Amino acid sequence: MHAYQFYIAPVEGQRSPQFILKDTEFRHCCRVLRKTTGDEIDVFDGVGHRWTAQIESIDKTCAECRIIKEFPPQLRLKPGLILGIGILKSNLIDEIVVNATALETNVIAFLHTVHSVKNQINKPRLEKLALTAAKQSGQAYLPQILALSMSEWFQFSSDVELKLIAERYDSVILSQIENLNKVHKIAVMIGPEGGFDESELRQARETGFEKVNIFSYRLRTELAAVMALAGLRTLTANKNEAQHGN
Repeated sequence: MHAYQFYIAPVEGQRSPQFILKDTEFRHCCRVLRKTTGDEIDVFDGVGHRWTAQIESIDKTCAECRIIKEFPPQLRLKPGLILGIGILKSNLIDEIVVNATALETNVIAFLHTVHSVKNQINKPRLEKLALTAAKQSGQAYLPQILALSMSEWFQFSSDVELKLIAERYDSVILSQIENLNKVHKIAVMIGPEGGFDESELRQARETGFEKVNIFSYRLRTELAAVMALAGLRTLTANKNEAQHGN
Protein backbone atom coordinates (compact mmCIF):
# COMPACT_ATOMS: atom_id res chain seq x y z
CA MET A 1 0.00 0.00 0.00
CA HIS A 2 1.31 3.48 -0.85
CA ALA A 3 2.44 5.39 2.28
CA TYR A 4 1.57 9.08 2.06
CA GLN A 5 3.74 11.66 3.74
CA PHE A 6 2.83 15.23 4.53
CA TYR A 7 4.98 18.34 4.54
CA ILE A 8 5.60 20.61 7.52
CA ALA A 9 7.88 23.64 7.18
CA PRO A 10 11.37 23.28 8.69
CA VAL A 11 12.25 25.18 11.87
CA GLU A 12 15.53 26.40 13.34
CA GLY A 13 16.56 24.57 16.48
CA GLN A 14 14.54 21.85 18.17
CA ARG A 15 11.04 21.20 16.86
CA SER A 16 8.13 21.20 19.28
CA PRO A 17 6.25 17.87 19.47
CA GLN A 18 3.04 19.70 18.53
CA PHE A 19 2.42 21.17 15.09
CA ILE A 20 -0.48 22.31 12.92
CA LEU A 21 -1.30 20.70 9.59
CA LYS A 22 -3.06 23.27 7.39
CA ASP A 23 -3.83 24.46 3.85
CA THR A 24 -3.14 21.94 1.08
CA GLU A 25 -1.60 19.35 3.40
CA PHE A 26 -4.61 19.52 5.73
CA ARG A 27 -7.11 19.19 2.88
CA HIS A 28 -5.26 16.21 1.40
CA CYS A 29 -4.94 14.51 4.75
CA CYS A 30 -8.36 15.11 6.29
CA ARG A 31 -10.64 15.83 3.35
CA VAL A 32 -9.23 13.58 0.58
CA LEU A 33 -7.74 10.71 2.59
CA ARG A 34 -10.29 11.20 5.42
CA LYS A 35 -7.76 10.82 8.22
CA THR A 36 -9.38 11.45 11.58
CA THR A 37 -8.55 11.99 15.24
CA GLY A 38 -6.22 9.27 16.54
CA ASP A 39 -4.84 8.33 13.11
CA GLU A 40 -1.09 8.27 12.56
CA ILE A 41 0.56 10.07 9.63
CA ASP A 42 4.11 10.42 8.31
CA VAL A 43 5.51 13.94 7.94
CA PHE A 44 8.76 15.47 6.63
CA ASP A 45 10.29 18.94 6.51
CA GLY A 46 12.12 19.00 3.16
CA VAL A 47 15.59 19.17 4.72
CA GLY A 48 16.03 15.51 5.66
CA HIS A 49 13.90 15.02 8.78
CA ARG A 50 10.97 12.61 9.05
CA TRP A 51 8.51 11.73 11.81
CA THR A 52 5.39 9.76 12.60
CA ALA A 53 2.70 11.92 14.17
CA GLN A 54 -0.78 11.38 15.58
CA ILE A 55 -3.75 13.62 14.81
CA GLU A 56 -5.10 14.99 18.11
CA SER A 57 -7.89 17.27 16.91
CA ILE A 58 -9.45 18.52 13.68
CA ASP A 59 -11.43 21.66 12.89
CA LYS A 60 -12.62 23.21 9.63
CA THR A 61 -9.23 24.53 8.48
CA CYS A 62 -6.48 22.61 10.24
CA ALA A 63 -5.48 19.59 12.30
CA GLU A 64 -3.47 19.65 15.52
CA CYS A 65 -0.90 16.86 15.58
CA ARG A 66 1.73 15.49 17.95
CA ILE A 67 5.02 13.84 16.96
CA ILE A 68 5.23 10.36 18.46
CA LYS A 69 8.28 8.98 16.66
CA GLU A 70 11.35 10.57 15.08
CA PHE A 71 13.37 8.79 12.39
CA PRO A 72 17.12 9.25 11.87
CA PRO A 73 17.88 12.02 9.36
CA GLN A 74 17.61 10.71 5.83
CA LEU A 75 21.03 10.42 4.20
CA ARG A 76 21.55 12.51 1.07
CA LEU A 77 22.55 10.72 -2.09
CA LYS A 78 26.11 11.46 -3.11
CA PRO A 79 27.36 13.32 -5.00
CA GLY A 80 25.09 16.35 -4.83
CA LEU A 81 23.69 17.20 -8.26
CA ILE A 82 23.23 20.73 -9.58
CA LEU A 83 21.27 21.10 -12.82
CA GLY A 84 21.55 24.22 -14.95
CA ILE A 85 19.12 24.16 -17.87
CA GLY A 86 17.92 26.76 -20.35
CA ILE A 87 14.39 28.01 -19.71
CA LEU A 88 11.83 26.07 -21.75
CA LYS A 89 8.08 26.09 -22.30
CA SER A 90 6.04 25.78 -19.11
CA ASN A 91 4.91 22.17 -19.60
CA LEU A 92 8.50 21.05 -20.20
CA ILE A 93 9.73 22.96 -17.16
CA ASP A 94 7.12 21.14 -15.08
CA GLU A 95 8.36 17.78 -16.35
CA ILE A 96 11.96 18.64 -15.54
CA VAL A 97 11.16 19.72 -11.97
CA VAL A 98 9.14 16.58 -11.22
CA ASN A 99 11.78 14.20 -12.58
CA ALA A 100 14.78 16.08 -11.17
CA THR A 101 13.17 16.13 -7.72
CA ALA A 102 12.49 12.40 -7.87
CA LEU A 103 16.19 11.85 -8.66
CA GLU A 104 17.13 13.99 -5.62
CA THR A 105 18.70 16.88 -7.47
CA ASN A 106 19.98 19.41 -4.95
CA VAL A 107 19.58 22.52 -7.13
CA ILE A 108 17.52 23.09 -10.28
CA ALA A 109 18.64 26.34 -11.92
CA PHE A 110 16.73 27.64 -14.94
CA LEU A 111 19.07 29.72 -17.08
CA HIS A 112 18.38 32.83 -19.13
CA THR A 113 20.23 31.85 -22.30
CA VAL A 114 20.41 33.44 -25.74
CA HIS A 115 18.05 30.82 -27.17
CA SER A 116 15.65 30.48 -24.22
CA VAL A 117 12.01 30.62 -25.32
CA LYS A 118 10.96 32.38 -22.08
CA ASN A 119 12.52 34.91 -19.75
CA GLN A 120 11.00 33.85 -16.43
CA ILE A 121 9.65 30.95 -14.41
CA ASN A 122 6.72 30.60 -12.02
CA LYS A 123 8.78 29.66 -8.98
CA PRO A 124 5.89 29.13 -6.49
CA ARG A 125 4.21 26.74 -8.94
CA LEU A 126 7.44 24.82 -9.50
CA GLU A 127 8.05 24.54 -5.75
CA LYS A 128 4.58 23.00 -5.38
CA LEU A 129 5.40 20.48 -8.13
CA ALA A 130 8.68 19.64 -6.43
CA LEU A 131 6.85 19.08 -3.15
CA THR A 132 4.38 16.71 -4.82
CA ALA A 133 7.26 14.79 -6.45
CA ALA A 134 9.15 14.50 -3.16
CA LYS A 135 6.07 13.23 -1.36
CA GLN A 136 5.40 10.67 -4.08
CA SER A 137 8.99 9.40 -4.13
CA GLY A 138 9.24 9.10 -0.36
CA GLN A 139 12.29 11.28 0.06
CA ALA A 140 12.79 13.93 2.72
CA TYR A 141 14.56 16.61 0.67
CA LEU A 142 13.28 19.39 -1.56
CA PRO A 143 15.44 20.96 -4.28
CA GLN A 144 16.42 24.60 -4.39
CA ILE A 145 14.81 26.13 -7.50
CA LEU A 146 16.49 29.17 -9.05
CA ALA A 147 16.29 31.41 -12.11
CA LEU A 148 19.76 32.68 -13.06
CA SER A 149 21.47 34.65 -15.77
CA MET A 150 24.41 32.90 -17.38
CA SER A 151 26.90 35.04 -15.46
CA GLU A 152 25.09 34.20 -12.21
CA TRP A 153 25.16 30.51 -13.10
CA PHE A 154 28.89 30.46 -13.72
CA GLN A 155 29.45 32.25 -10.42
CA PHE A 156 27.04 29.92 -8.59
CA SER A 157 28.83 26.81 -9.89
CA SER A 158 32.37 28.19 -9.52
CA ASP A 159 33.30 26.03 -6.52
CA VAL A 160 31.80 22.78 -7.84
CA GLU A 161 34.45 20.09 -8.23
CA LEU A 162 33.14 18.51 -11.43
CA LYS A 163 31.35 20.55 -14.09
CA LEU A 164 29.81 18.99 -17.20
CA ILE A 165 28.06 20.44 -20.24
CA ALA A 166 26.00 18.25 -22.57
CA GLU A 167 27.50 18.24 -26.07
CA ARG A 168 27.35 15.39 -28.61
CA TYR A 169 30.49 16.25 -30.57
CA ASP A 170 34.13 16.19 -29.43
CA SER A 171 32.97 15.06 -26.02
CA VAL A 172 33.54 12.27 -23.52
CA ILE A 173 30.94 9.56 -22.89
CA LEU A 174 29.31 10.03 -19.49
CA SER A 175 30.43 6.63 -18.19
CA GLN A 176 34.06 7.49 -19.01
CA ILE A 177 34.19 10.65 -16.91
CA GLU A 178 36.85 10.26 -14.24
CA ASN A 179 36.36 10.90 -10.53
CA LEU A 180 32.56 10.59 -10.57
CA ASN A 181 32.67 8.73 -7.27
CA LYS A 182 35.28 10.98 -5.69
CA VAL A 183 33.60 14.39 -5.86
CA HIS A 184 31.01 15.91 -3.54
CA LYS A 185 29.15 17.96 -6.16
CA ILE A 186 28.54 17.73 -9.90
CA ALA A 187 27.08 20.56 -11.98
CA VAL A 188 25.45 19.68 -15.29
CA MET A 189 24.53 22.20 -18.01
CA ILE A 190 21.79 21.36 -20.51
CA GLY A 191 21.01 23.78 -23.33
CA PRO A 192 17.54 25.06 -24.27
CA GLU A 193 15.73 23.83 -27.37
CA GLY A 194 17.98 25.93 -29.61
CA GLY A 195 21.14 24.89 -27.81
CA PHE A 196 23.75 27.15 -26.24
CA ASP A 197 25.11 30.14 -28.10
CA GLU A 198 28.80 30.02 -29.03
CA SER A 199 29.57 32.76 -26.49
CA GLU A 200 27.93 30.66 -23.78
CA LEU A 201 29.88 27.58 -24.80
CA ARG A 202 33.09 29.57 -24.74
CA GLN A 203 32.39 30.86 -21.24
CA ALA A 204 31.55 27.34 -20.09
CA ARG A 205 34.93 26.10 -21.34
CA GLU A 206 36.72 29.01 -19.70
CA THR A 207 35.08 28.26 -16.35
CA GLY A 208 35.99 24.57 -16.35
CA PHE A 209 32.97 22.80 -17.85
CA GLU A 210 33.87 19.54 -19.60
CA LYS A 211 31.88 18.42 -22.65
CA VAL A 212 30.01 15.15 -22.11
CA ASN A 213 27.97 13.00 -24.48
CA ILE A 214 24.74 12.00 -22.73
CA PHE A 215 23.40 9.77 -25.53
CA SER A 216 24.33 8.70 -29.04
CA TYR A 217 21.46 10.57 -30.72
CA ARG A 218 19.98 14.03 -30.42
CA LEU A 219 17.64 14.33 -27.44
CA ARG A 220 14.96 16.81 -26.56
CA THR A 221 16.13 19.07 -23.74
CA GLU A 222 13.80 17.65 -21.10
CA LEU A 223 14.88 14.09 -21.93
CA ALA A 224 18.55 15.03 -21.97
CA ALA A 225 18.19 16.43 -18.45
CA VAL A 226 16.59 13.23 -17.15
CA MET A 227 19.16 11.05 -18.94
CA ALA A 228 22.04 13.04 -17.47
CA LEU A 229 20.71 13.03 -13.91
CA ALA A 230 19.63 9.38 -13.98
CA GLY A 231 22.95 8.38 -15.55
CA LEU A 232 24.91 10.16 -12.84
CA ARG A 233 22.78 8.63 -10.11
CA THR A 234 23.28 5.15 -11.59
CA LEU A 235 27.02 5.54 -12.11
CA THR A 236 27.63 6.88 -8.61
CA ALA A 237 25.18 4.72 -6.62
CA ASN A 238 26.47 2.50 -3.85
CA LYS A 239 24.83 -0.64 -2.52
CA ASN A 240 23.42 1.08 0.59
CA GLU A 241 21.55 3.89 -1.13
CA ALA A 242 18.47 1.78 -1.83
CA GLN A 243 17.80 1.99 1.91
CA HIS A 244 18.02 5.76 2.22
CA GLY A 245 14.34 6.34 1.61
CA ASN A 246 13.22 3.96 4.37
